[in-house]
Amino acid sequence: MRFVITCDDAGHQPPETQSRADGFFESQGVRASFFAVPYGKSGALGEDKRWLAAAHAAEQRGHDFQLHALDHSVFEFGWHPEWMMAILDEETRRRFAEERDEIARGWGREIFGEKLRTAIQVFEDAFGRRPLVFRSGALSQSAELYQALGDVGIPYSSNQVVNPGGWSYIAGNYDLPLDWAPGVPPRPYQVTGQVVEIPMTGAGQAGSAARG
Repeated sequence: MRFVITCDDAGHQPPETQSRADGFFESQGVRASFFAVPYGKSGALGEDKRWLAAAHAAEQRGHDFQLHALDHSVFEFGWHPEWMMAILDEETRRRFAEERDEIARGWGREIFGEKLRTAIQVFEDAFGRRPLVFRSGALSQSAELYQALGDVGIPYSSNQVVNPGGWSYIAGNYDLPLDWAPGVPPRPYQVTGQVVEIPMTGAGQAGSAARG
């Protein structure tokens, strides 16, 4: 089995961050897949010409870019995994739990479809091609998301994590017991008739997605 190193939030960081990450992987002889946020902190992907130049240079050296959310907002495509929510303070978790029904009113297959179409268009404008793989911001997900991915023609998702332990470590919580998720196969698997999930083996400052 081969592994792919993936990095989230491309385009959500300064151009220097992209170039630095690219340079590190180059020094190690590694090709990475960067998941790019269509509407990041600097606006749409194509608006920051310095970042776009760095991304295109990375592509020319063999790195890959795929789609990461629309604007990376909280609960953008569903609820976040419980192990990810666990790093929040107790008051914040309680508030989100109380507001869950209200938050869920902003979810739905058609709503997600519109968000994805917008995200795809921004990505196409920046890279001149459609993305093949989608990953939500902070891995927010729902059944309606996978339906919407099929509707817009994105065949692959990478939202599940086989071993989420690294996420608590980057928050400095080394006592949170997290083991391999028994419900997540350590290989690509069919989620719907149109979408295949490519799970990450781990999530943290860097994750790796298996591909068979």
